[in-house]
Order: sequence, then C-alpha cells, then structure tokens
Amino acid sequence: MVFVTTSQFDLGTFDGEKKSWFARFMDRIFNARQAEVDRLVEQYLDKLDDETLAAAGYDRDVLLKGASAY
Repeated sequence: MVFVTTSQFDLGTFDGEKKSWFARFMDRIFNARQAEVDRLVEQYLDKLDDETLAAAGYDRDVLLKGASAY
C-alpha cells in the first residue's frame, strides 16, 4: 500500500491578498532583529578609531550621516 501526500504549507499570499498573521508576525520579528543588529554594529563602529575605520573601508563622516536616532 502506498500513501502519497502532496500537501504544502505556504505562508505566502495569493495575488491581491494581504499577508497572513503569521507572515506579518515573522516580518515584525525580522525587522526588530535587524534594527537591533544595526544598533549593535553602529555602536561597535563608533568605538573604533579613525585609522581602524579607514583600514576597514569606512569613513566616520559617512557613518555619522547615516546614524539613526536610537
């Protein structure tokens, strides 16, 4: 006896439908984690001196302009 199942778990949406509650939940979690990582990287880069930043390919002026208001 052979059982074949072709079910598929899809978190996406069809054309014109809004996202499911789970997809919206996961988007919010992802965005919150991304914002946290951005803050941590910004804090770390802020502690480095100008020579180290230049060696890594960063410019302090550009970092300060792109700094977000956390």
